[in-house]
Amino acid sequence: MKNILFFAVFLLISAALIAAEADKNKEIRKSEQSFPLENATSVSAKVNVSVANVIIEKAGGNDAFAGEFSFLEEPPRIEYRTEGDEGKLRLHFGETVNHNGNNKDIDFDEFKDWVCRLAFTDRVPLSLDFKLEIAKADWDLGGFQISELEIASAVSDLRIDFSKPNPIRMDDMDIESGVGEMTLRRIGNANIERLDFEGGLGEYTFYFDGKMTGNMSANLEIGMGKLTIYLPQNIGVRIRMEDSFLTSVSVHDMRKNGDYYTNALWNSNRPQLDIRVDAGVSKVEVEWLD
Repeated sequence: MKNILFFAVFLLISAALIAAEADKNKEIRKSEQSFPLENATSVSAKVNVSVANVIIEKAGGNDAFAGEFSFLEEPPRIEYRTEGDEGKLRLHFGETVNHNGNNKDIDFDEFKDWVCRLAFTDRVPLSLDFKLEIAKADWDLGGFQISELEIASAVSDLRIDFSKPNPIRMDDMDIESGVGEMTLRRIGNANIERLDFEGGLGEYTFYFDGKMTGNMSANLEIGMGKLTIYLPQNIGVRIRMEDSFLTSVSVHDMRKNGDYYTNALWNSNRPQLDIRVDAGVSKVEVEWLD
């Protein structure tokens, strides 16, 4: 399965780079759209991005959503409607690319002019679903009311931070990354019940600091690359390590019992973080934050 994934990603990278090279001299076009929140008490968004730099901001005024887009030929396709008390956003953005067989390393600067700027309301709960083919994203999701978050990316450079606590409990955060790098910061502020992550090939970093008020479970799977986990010292932690002889594991200041590692606060009245790591040809490091 992972071989098929890597081959598909290879085709996608090659096609996008070829399209970017061919379109360098074309004029960048821009468009803007916004939709009022009106009587909606929640918003669900499904966003599909082919190739772009994706930016997330807070919407102003009474907007449920506002978007600004820079593109070459294909404008965004956006639909927003209210069903009952729920606002529903469906968005597709990105240039169509065709494969001709060349092979190059990915360079996100090739796509710096293809920008997808998304502003969501922070006044009501959000259910967010992102499908990213080739994307660069540096998001601060702090302060949004997020009930669900799903991100699936083929080739990506993702930086996601929760600088402020999520005011509501998030049922599930589900992230899939085919190839690339990802850093998730201040996960404790996300107020998550369960985090599921699956990485194919890349370097992935998780910071579980922030204001963690409830228990959390995390399932982290990586096929090939490096996984680094940073833990705060004021919570209980248990890690189940499912590795192979091809996995390099480094865990400090935790008791080991079989496949499990625990700290002194595990099974205490402090918030509890239960992590399962499934690693293939990978390096796994667990560090403690000051």
